[in-house]
Amino acid sequence: MSENPYVTHNARILEVKDLTSREKLFTLRFLDPEVEANFNFKPGQFVIVDIRGFGEFPISICSSPTRRGYLQLCIRKAGRMTKFIHKMKEGDIIGIRGPYGNGFPMEKMEGSNLILVAGG
Repeated sequence: MSENPYVTHNARILEVKDLTSREKLFTLRFLDPEVEANFNFKPGQFVIVDIRGFGEFPISICSSPTRRGYLQLCIRKAGRMTKFIHKMKEGDIIGIRGPYGNGFPMEKMEGSNLILVAGG
C-alpha cells in the first residue's frame, strides 16, 4: 500500500448483497495486486469511499482483517452518496482511501467477554 494514506486506490465491486431494504453488503477487491496484498487494517477502522465525479464518504470496514483478498463494507442508504452507491452494480469501480482511525485495542481485550454495539 502507498505510504501516503491520502492516495485513493481503485477497487472493483465483486458482489452486492441486499441485507435489508436499507442496507447492502459490498464486497470489493483492489485492482492493483500490490495494494491488495499490502492493505492491512484493524477492527474498528474505516475507509473513505470515493465515487469519482460524484463525491466521497467514510464507511467502517466490516470484514475481518484476517480474511485476505477482499474488503467488505456494509452501507446503509441514508443520504445522497449512499443512495448513489446503492445503485452501483457488480463490476463497477470505486476509489478507496485509508484505512483511518485507531481501531479497537484487540490485544488488551483478549480473553475478555465482550459485547460490541455499532451504529452510524
